[in-house]
This record gives sequence, structure tokens and C-alpha cells, in this order.
Amino acid sequence: FYIYSINALLQIVNFFLIDSKNIVKEIKKNTFNIIISLIIIFISSTIYLSLPSFYIYENFDKKIQKKIAKDFKLNIKNIKGIQYSFFPQPHFIIEQSGLYFLNNDKNELANLKNLKVYVFMKNLQSVDKINIKKIYINKANFNLKLIDIKNFYKHLKEISNKKIQIKNSNFFYKNQNNEIISISNTKKLDYFIDKKKNQKKLNVLGNIFGTNLTVVRIIEIDN
Repeated sequence: FYIYSINALLQIVNFFLIDSKNIVKEIKKNTFNIIISLIIIFISSTIYLSLPSFYIYENFDKKIQKKIAKDFKLNIKNIKGIQYSFFPQPHFIIEQSGLYFLNNDKNELANLKNLKVYVFMKNLQSVDKINIKKIYINKANFNLKLIDIKNFYKHLKEISNKKIQIKNSNFFYKNQNNEIISISNTKKLDYFIDKKKNQKKLNVLGNIFGTNLTVVRIIEIDN
């Protein structure tokens, strides 16, 4: 009985030893397959995200100008130089351009440098199908007259669910004689539609007449 018990115990131990070897082999095999799969996914994703780099940019400025006019009700003119980057999000960089309201293409609101146009990841393979997510303006000088301020309030009421974000920019308010009457510094300004609440929101963090202000304006949208 004693010998039988020892033999039975040895069989059990051998079983687990052999089985553990198989488990180790399977783990190594699966680990290799997982690594290969991750490499393929990484390379495929990088190639896909890089596709806009191969666009023919000869007429791309006109296409992106039309998309911005349609989605943001703004006119981008005198576009010079367009680059693309997919880090940290896919976006185009317009090196130089002029910003105008659609209903007033004579008064330039700002001469923009490195305007960033963020796009959704879907349909990056086609320049005609790309969908703009938001536009980002940084370190710009805006020149505004009374008519521009009126147009700005009209623009706030336009139905557009795309986000406009402005950071670290200056707003120069001028009179009819083109004289600067006030200057405000804006650390952050963005406005967008809150689809859940069906509201258009304007958030401003800046300095006006030496006073730091935080402004939140909500505009109800009529269905």
C-alpha cells in the first residue's frame, strides 16, 4: 500500500510537471502572437493616421476653406503653407491666414499664424471626406470695430456644433478713426454647442481694463 501510494503521488507530480511545461509553452506562444499582433496594429494605425501627409495640397487650401466656412461660418483667406500632424490628435496646421466673418470679407479680424484645424479620425483616406472637429487659435491679435462686435454676436447665434477655441490672444477695440480705445487679453475663449442641453456656450477667461474676469454665456437654441 505504501509503495502504491508513492507511485500514485509520483504520477500526480509528473502530470503537473508535464502540464506546467505545456502551459509555459502556450504562454510563450501566445505572448509571441500578441506581440506580433500589437506590432501589426501599431504599424497599420500609424500608416492610416499618416495618410493626410500624402494629400495633394495644390488645391487643398480651397477645400479646407470651404469646410471651415460651412462648419464654422467663418472665412479663412490668404492661406499660406499647410502641414499635417497626427500627434496628439490628427490636425492640419495652416502656417499663415487671415480670419474674416462670412458677411464681411473686407475687415480682417486677425492675421493668424499656425492655425490648427483638428479633424476626426474617420475617413482620413479621402481629402473630400475628412470631417473637422474644432479649430484652435493661439497667440493671435484681433482687431475689432463696432460692426465686428455686432457680427460676433450674430455669429454666436449661428447653428454650429463645432468648437472654436482661442488661447493667449489679444483683442484690440478700435473706433471709427481706427484708433485703439481698449485692449483685452484672453487666456482662453471657446464656444460650442452643448447637444445634451441644446445650448450654445461661450466661455471666456481673460483680463479687461486690468480686471481678471471669467464669463460664461449661454444661448438657448430654438429647434
